[in-house]
Amino acid sequence: MNSIIEILGVVGAVLLLTAYWLVSSKSIASNARESHLLNFIGASLIALNSGHHGAWVPALLNVVWAVRGLYGMLTATRS
Repeated sequence: MNSIIEILGVVGAVLLLTAYWLVSSKSIASNARESHLLNFIGASLIALNSGHHGAWVPALLNVVWAVRGLYGMLTATRS
């Protein structure tokens, strides 16, 4: 189980960095659904990993980041 949690945390970090790279290189817009989706999934996976390890501050930060990504996806879908 620990190996799976570790892999999920790494995947989450890669997704967040990918979102940042795509937006900063202007490959996608910061308000694009893809950007919000990458942030939502990435932050959720890092929150899971952090919570599993009892690192509550980064877990909370990433829960907030994931909620923001989810909100962005919902509002981007409606527009």
